[in-house]
Amino acid sequence: MQAVPRFASASCVGGALDIALEHAARRVVAALDGTTPDIAFLFISPAYGDAVTEAGARMRELLGARHIIGSTSIGMLETIGECERGPSLAVL
Repeated sequence: MQAVPRFASASCVGGALDIALEHAARRVVAALDGTTPDIAFLFISPAYGDAVTEAGARMRELLGARHIIGSTSIGMLETIGECERGPSLAVL
């Protein structure tokens, strides 16, 4: 029997970075039924300023993922549309 790949994503628009990271991580963990992901991709707007330097480490703590790949992104696609202004993040 072959394992079925699992995938989850979440995004947040606005708010403090730590709260946005926690909210997105909670949604991903719930979608994965508590399974720890092997890898996570974090896209975060530069509107969070210098705080983005700690975002990857914080998301890794929250998800328990072995690997985090991150990037800043000026535009963010979100379930409600595209966000190009202000703070936002997405995790896959």
